[in-house]
Amino acid sequence: MGVGLDPSLFLLYPHRLQSNRRERVCMTDQRWRQRSPLDLIGTILLIMLMVSLSAPHYQATCDHMVNPDLSQLWPLPPPPDRSHDVVTPPTVITVPTMTTKTGGTKSYETAFKTEAVEVIRVFIALHPVPELRNTLLEDVDAGRVQIIIATDDLESFRFDANRGEKNARLLVGAEIPGALATNDELNIELQSELYYRFLIYEHWKQGGSHNEIFLQDKVDDLGFGTSYQSLCQEVWEVDLVAWEGYCNMMVYSGRSDLGVYCLYLDTSDWLHSMFSRHQEQWTNVDANECLFYMAKQAGHPNPNVFR
Repeated sequence: MGVGLDPSLFLLYPHRLQSNRRERVCMTDQRWRQRSPLDLIGTILLIMLMVSLSAPHYQATCDHMVNPDLSQLWPLPPPPDRSHDVVTPPTVITVPTMTTKTGGTKSYETAFKTEAVEVIRVFIALHPVPELRNTLLEDVDAGRVQIIIATDDLESFRFDANRGEKNARLLVGAEIPGALATNDELNIELQSELYYRFLIYEHWKQGGSHNEIFLQDKVDDLGFGTSYQSLCQEVWEVDLVAWEGYCNMMVYSGRSDLGVYCLYLDTSDWLHSMFSRHQEQWTNVDANECLFYMAKQAGHPNPNVFR
């Protein structure tokens, strides 16, 4: 750690410090003037060499930013016409109206969360998918899933369950319980969202992971000896099942226009659309190894561009 000059020295010996500074500048200037013309030419040539060597790197970086690797692009064909699909209009799930709000004293906060948990329990019990409402409600009542109202969580629904744990947590954004009773459009949308999360939760119950499944932030911290390649396979296979369930609810309730990738459900381009979804999701994430695996599974014409 360097030692700096004591500011008091400028008050005690201002002329001496300024004189020393001038002497150092003069000595540096004299040494520079003593250098021969050959020295100056050598220095200039060295600078020119360094610039020439670094130029291709900066040019390549600039070109990549302005012109991204187009070989990775795999445009989806136009979506099929789904106007002839047989649809069943969705029904809003009637839940209790919240009478308390978050905030205030500790007892007030406790009352809010207790009421909010009951709203979510009713939402689960009346869900239109029998598999979800029966299994998840049973797990909640048995204590295998704990509903947690997360005041600092931006997600609508998110299961929190690590590989190997015996119990899971269903995190619910604090604004959701109140909105379910007042916002019909959101109520219907979250029916599909909860089903998507539930299908991944079911995978966790069979020994899989939930937190790892989305590759959130730490792709190297896999735990339990899971390799990156096997995690990529898990992400792909489980998300295909979960997204298919989500899209089934969206498409056959007449809401496929809310998610462009769902339009390709039950078509030959389904895997292509699922790969495009992951590629868009991971645009700013270093997940090329997973994209390489998924590109092969989806039938990309040249998956090696992701290696």
